Amino acid sequence: MRRKGLAVDPLYPPVVNNVAWAEAGSGNYERAEQLLLRVLSLPEPPQLVYGSLWQLYDFRGRFVDALDIVKQATRVFAAHGEYCCNDFMAWTYGNLGMTEEADYWMGLAPTDVVNSRSMHKMVGGLLIA
Repeated sequence: MRRKGLAVDPLYPPVVNNVAWAEAGSGNYERAEQLLLRVLSLPEPPQLVYGSLWQLYDFRGRFVDALDIVKQATRVFAAHGEYCCNDFMAWTYGNLGMTEEADYWMGLAPTDVVNSRSMHKMVGGLLIA
């Protein structure tokens, strides 16, 4: 069913996201990454895609790539005055052993999350939707 949706609209973010995670679940990480990266070519790619790429990279231990994608997302959404990614930034810096940077971004995350329109909250350092 997912593949049929992808055939109808190969850039529809929710379908692409679901197919990408199905691919990743089957061990096809490169295909999952390609699907998600393709959606970033849209004029206004959704946070969903950035978040999925970040999770994919983080899961695979590709922390430099995870940091790159979270920085991209932060720039894109901050330009629109939207909350994005300080907690993900902190997590990734922590994975890279860059504790000062991780502490800085984590210090910003609770304030941003509370002020977010997206109704997230921080619990024990994890972003809970």
